Amino acid sequence: MFRWPRDTEPEEAVRKEQVRPEESVSCVTANFRAFMTDLSHEDLDGEESLQEMVELVFKRAVKKPHSAAVFAELCQHLSTVEVQSLSDWSASVSFRSLLVKHCQAEFRKNLDKEGISQKSGSCLEPVRDVRVIDRLREEQKNAKPSDQFLNTLRFIGELFLSKVLAEKAMHCCIRRLLQKGDGPSLEGLCQLLQLIQQDLEVVM
Repeated sequence: MFRWPRDTEPEEAVRKEQVRPEESVSCVTANFRAFMTDLSHEDLDGEESLQEMVELVFKRAVKKPHSAAVFAELCQHLSTVEVQSLSDWSASVSFRSLLVKHCQAEFRKNLDKEGISQKSGSCLEPVRDVRVIDRLREEQKNAKPSDQFLNTLRFIGELFLSKVLAEKAMHCCIRRLLQKGDGPSLEGLCQLLQLIQQDLEVVM
């Protein structure tokens, strides 16, 4: 179980010695130091609780993009936490490995949602009306990215700056965004590069 940090909501802490994980995560931005001091690795006692923490932190960071750097720092602090794997009792799983997988899944999911999907793009081939094709291509080019997509990219970038995600992961994201090449992907790419460019090594 996750315990409420000291010096935060003391009256509530008296009434409830233990609280839900989402309540603990929600107080991170305002009480980060207290949270870091009180959060014990023993609270993350299994893969399920570790996965739950990953999902809660990611969701909150995307919902509160101005606090993304704070949540990335939290992830850096938790990155070395390891618990026994549910699928292989002889192996362990870390917070970092679960977070990397979750980032990959969220990135793919949000990328597929943006603009006109590549699947629908394949439907352009049998269309005979050139004007229809041009209109669809123009819509794809001028489409605006959603806040969810941009906030996801921002948090991924902050995780890279906090040394939680490797540079290889950033180059993979950049390639995927360039390959899709529509308006939302390119705008998202520009914002991602503005955030991480100083720490990103250029690969020729």
